[in-house]
Amino acid sequence: MTSVIQKVMLQISEKANRNYLAKVVRLTNIRKHSNADRLQVVTIDGNNVITSMSAQEGNLYIYFPLEAAINKEYLSFSNAFASKELNKDTEIKGYFPNTGRVRAARLRGERSEGYIIPAFDITNWLKEFYNKDFTFTEDHVDQEFDIVCDIKLCEKYVNREQIVRDSKENKNTKKKAKVSRLVDEQFHFHIPQWTGIDLQLLQ
Repeated sequence: MTSVIQKVMLQISEKANRNYLAKVVRLTNIRKHSNADRLQVVTIDGNNVITSMSAQEGNLYIYFPLEAAINKEYLSFSNAFASKELNKDTEIKGYFPNTGRVRAARLRGERSEGYIIPAFDITNWLKEFYNKDFTFTEDHVDQEFDIVCDIKLCEKYVNREQIVRDSKENKNTKKKAKVSRLVDEQFHFHIPQWTGIDLQLLQ
C-alpha cells in the first residue's frame, strides 16, 4: 500500500505539455567526458547529458529535457542559479538563468542536451521547504511527471518577454493598417459628365 501511495505522489497535471515532463531514470552506461577529468556523460532518451563525477551507475536521478523550466525554489535550494543572490548559499554560483530554463550547452567540446539531478536532492528539498516525506524508489523508474507531492516541479519554458513584444508589435501593425495610404494631390476623384452635375457649381 505504501508503494502505491508513493507512486501516486508523482503526477502529470491536466494541462502539462508531455514533451517537457521530468522523468525518473536509473543511470546506466556512464562514460568519461572526452575532454574533462571531472565530468561524465550519460545518454538518456537519446540525449547526451553531462554530469559530475559523483554520478554512479545504478543511481536514481531526475531528468529534465531541453526547454523545460524547473521550479525556481528548487533551483535556489540547490544553488543552481547563475545569479548568486538567488541561491540559498549566496557564495555559490550555478549556471541556470533566472527563468529556470534548461538550455543546450557545450562543455569542453561535448554537447549537453538536458539536465539531471540526484533523486534524493528533490527528497531533501521537499522535506526542508514543505515538510513532506517522499522517497524515490525502483517503482518510480521511467515514470514521467511534472507534479511531486502536489508541487509543480517543471513545465514548458515560455519566453514571456517575447510574448509581450510580439503582442505590442501586432498592435502596432494593426494601427498602421488603419492609416490611409492616400497621398494628397496623388489621387483625383473623377466625376463623369453624364451624371447630370453642373461642374460650374463645384468651382
